[in-house]
Amino acid sequence: MFFLFMAVQTVLFAQERQYVPFVEEGKTWYMNYSNEEVPEYPDYDYCYYIQGDTVIGGIECKKFYAFNYNNAQETEYLLALFENDRKVYFIPKNMENSHVLYDFDNTKGGIVSVTDAIHTDWEREMKMVEERILNIGLESRRCVLMQPMWEERPTETSSGWWIEGIGSEIGPLNTWLFRAAGNNRYFQKCVINEKVIIDMEDFKSLSSGVQHVHHIEKNCPSNIFSVSGVKIKNGHGIYIQDKKKVLKQ
Repeated sequence: MFFLFMAVQTVLFAQERQYVPFVEEGKTWYMNYSNEEVPEYPDYDYCYYIQGDTVIGGIECKKFYAFNYNNAQETEYLLALFENDRKVYFIPKNMENSHVLYDFDNTKGGIVSVTDAIHTDWEREMKMVEERILNIGLESRRCVLMQPMWEERPTETSSGWWIEGIGSEIGPLNTWLFRAAGNNRYFQKCVINEKVIIDMEDFKSLSSGVQHVHHIEKNCPSNIFSVSGVKIKNGHGIYIQDKKKVLKQ
């Protein structure tokens, strides 16, 4: 009787669970870049974020940017995003054709075709091999383990998780789940309205099967940099915090 009750509860939960959108105003993904092959080239932090509306080819979209905390601290518009039927689409800068970035409208064993967000002529098929639900506060998110179809024997490093509303464990744009030798881009956390939604520990918990207690109510730590772009722990005098110049006596 107990197992029947649990089964019914699971079915009801699955029916009540709402799709968590990927495209939301103000959502920010914090990233880190490192190149182990060139040690003299410093690691640096950067972020992707969604801000503002646009209409392309009659489709209502959100604008997607990259911001580099180092160097000239430049902001760059990369592409436009929209969602339809649990699929995330992107439209490259200065173009009107849309491409599938993520497809969460699939089932175990299903094959989806996704396009590289930078090199739009690169399109590949991936297979969903596992599905889990990640509970975060009052929210639950569908997580799917994807494997590349172009490899005869996919490995752990070539396969990876997609989390509904977040993207892959290598960031929002890298859906193919592999790293180029020496050029590694690491996802750190995803934030909206100054609250941490998901961090790298969530992806690790998917791999280990041990879900950690989440910090949905914890304020997002501010990124503080000197005026020359060097990351610092505490701000004194003139420094950069959350992309703004601050003067602290």
